[in-house]
Amino acid sequence: MGNSFRQTVAGIFAHPEMNQEIMLSGHIQATMERAEATVGEYVIAAQDTTYYNYSGHKKMSGLGVIQGNVRGLMQHNVLLLNEQGLPLGLLGQQYWTRDGGLDLPEGEKESSKWLKGLNAINQQASQSSKRFVTVEDREGDVFSFFKAERKTNVDLLVRVYQARNLEIVSSNIVCQLPDVSSHLPDYGTQRVRIYRQNREVELILRLRAGAVNVYPDKNLSANKHKTQGLSLVVAQEIGCIDPKTNEDIFCSEDAATWYLLTSLPIATTSNVQRVTRFYALRWRVERFHYTLKSGALQVEKLQAR
Repeated sequence: MGNSFRQTVAGIFAHPEMNQEIMLSGHIQATMERAEATVGEYVIAAQDTTYYNYSGHKKMSGLGVIQGNVRGLMQHNVLLLNEQGLPLGLLGQQYWTRDGGLDLPEGEKESSKWLKGLNAINQQASQSSKRFVTVEDREGDVFSFFKAERKTNVDLLVRVYQARNLEIVSSNIVCQLPDVSSHLPDYGTQRVRIYRQNREVELILRLRAGAVNVYPDKNLSANKHKTQGLSLVVAQEIGCIDPKTNEDIFCSEDAATWYLLTSLPIATTSNVQRVTRFYALRWRVERFHYTLKSGALQVEKLQAR
């Protein structure tokens, strides 16, 4: 970054009327314009958190603890994609620190980032013709998030892992992960591509799915507080191929099983496959964070002064 450009950026950041919302507003507007123009009924809003290590910037104030002696800040992004996985831009962005200058208000948990991300999605969805799918990994397995208000054109898709009680709607059987799989109908197999260990791989998944109600914590009444209108898609990895060489790289010990809680329809095989396909696109937000930290960007090394 040249000196003149650095000084210009520093001046913008130092302006008393400048804040994060103003800086992002134009970008979010452009993101929504691209979303409206893209082909397909759905757009995927992938949420993920990254950590910036600024320990090397000795004069930077306001940093918090990331881990041990590593100091920096946290950033949570909502990246919008089309159905083919093409990034359209950001819908929301949050920053905070732990024991630093951007600490969350007292009593607020870091898990509130999912609800704030959902609020950003709801805000844009309310004026859009598209259907939005908010997609989260296992860190988003938060009961209050399942119950949070969503606009009518916003769907939920979260990879869950916690040992909660699940009620299978068709049979009223109550069980926990992973026992639920054996009680759900088989929807065949599907191939999807994801990024694993710094390379793209193609997974072969065995699919099962069914409508479920998620029970709350034990201190709440199940009848009053259980979720409604959600389904569970279980995608068990039974094969893995390198798409470049067609080499079989499946390892049963490392095979994953996705337990995907969603409000998307699952009435048909194509519906169920759409759920896993949308979840498989989530890795794009991780690659976005990787790109910010590497190559020509290297945001952890940038400075405005």
